[in-house]
Amino acid sequence: MTVDWTFAGTWPYQPRWFDTDDGRMHYVDAGPRNGAPVPMLHGNPTWGYLYRNFIPSLMDAGHRAIVPDHLGFGRSDKPDRPERYTIRRHADRMEALLESLDLSGATLVPQDWAARSGSGGRPGIPSACAHCSSSTRSPTARAATSSCRCH
Repeated sequence: MTVDWTFAGTWPYQPRWFDTDDGRMHYVDAGPRNGAPVPMLHGNPTWGYLYRNFIPSLMDAGHRAIVPDHLGFGRSDKPDRPERYTIRRHADRMEALLESLDLSGATLVPQDWAARSGSGGRPGIPSACAHCSSSTRSPTARAATSSCRCH
């Protein structure tokens, strides 16, 4: 049986891959390369598909939507060694991925524990950014999702 990773067209995004020592991470990078980046990080027990309805609106507004899957989730590798699933390891891998994309002026949108795993363990401050100037509720994300603007 072949898996339809587009889910009947609801996830039409080109898969991209980031290699780590722990395994290969899947991510989506959609929209104009020079658009303001919006990394959207999922928590547990979901994956990047959570943001499927956000990506088109962000792209239409000229943003660059970046949606990674943590290791063990979605299309990313699923290693069988439990020590690869600590928050610290998730944070280190996410930091490396975001750093590799050379983002600036990003608006980070974390859901659930992704606020820690996408910020190097420092809530609200992604390591790829110099600082986080404010933290607010995102109008496009729901109650459990917050965002911060980074420069």
